[in-house]
Amino acid sequence: MLNLVTAREVIRREIEGARDVLEVGRESLWRAETRLPGWSVADLAAHLAWGQALQADAWQKILLRDASPVTAAEVSGDRTQVLEALRANAEALAANLAKATETDLETIATMPYGPVPAGFLVQIAAMEAGLHGSDLRAATGRDDSLPVDVAHAAHTMISATAPLLAAGATSSPAAGTSIALAPSGEETARFVFTEPGWQPGTAAEGPPSVLISGPASEVVLFTFGRRSIADARGRGLSIEGDADVAARFKEFFPGP
Repeated sequence: MLNLVTAREVIRREIEGARDVLEVGRESLWRAETRLPGWSVADLAAHLAWGQALQADAWQKILLRDASPVTAAEVSGDRTQVLEALRANAEALAANLAKATETDLETIATMPYGPVPAGFLVQIAAMEAGLHGSDLRAATGRDDSLPVDVAHAAHTMISATAPLLAAGATSSPAAGTSIALAPSGEETARFVFTEPGWQPGTAAEGPPSVLISGPASEVVLFTFGRRSIADARGRGLSIEGDADVAARFKEFFPGP
């Protein structure tokens, strides 16, 4: 889990990188497709700007100990308007995070998807900034690998929320099926399917049905649906055990 100081820097760096991609690209870039089904670069940029606004409101409420629901208006408009919203919302988030302390990380924010501890919310902010930056780089033919700190934040997020993501599953494996994730070669998360759903597991339970390991960036990009098994394997991902279960990962854990 990233500490507050590191998370601030990651969010700043990744948003600046996303803005660089968006600002220097030709106008045609705005209409280009991304690897997110049905989303253009324009859609992704607007979503990123909205996400910064949502996080800015969350941290404003955290600082005030305001438990009311976190909200943010959807971002729309032409390229200039969306880029201006991204800049302004990112600056608002940075300003609020600059005031935050470790004590604030114990506060609960009432997000649209439910109550979230601030310490986990900042991991989500780092993950979203970095992962969507990778989405933008992929759309423009650039290196879409995740920095280690972004991969760490994203892995923290999916490790903690996988059983919740499974609520939207489109299929289920056989009872007792287990999936272990080992970014950088060390198992750090395991999920076991027992009716009625997925539960956290441990390495003490023995070998998993499938072990997904390799460079942290590739494990994360695969588990977040940004890489197929074939593409990820070409970049160092290793699948041990039931390859069919691994290939169906996003059926079991759809989103984000």
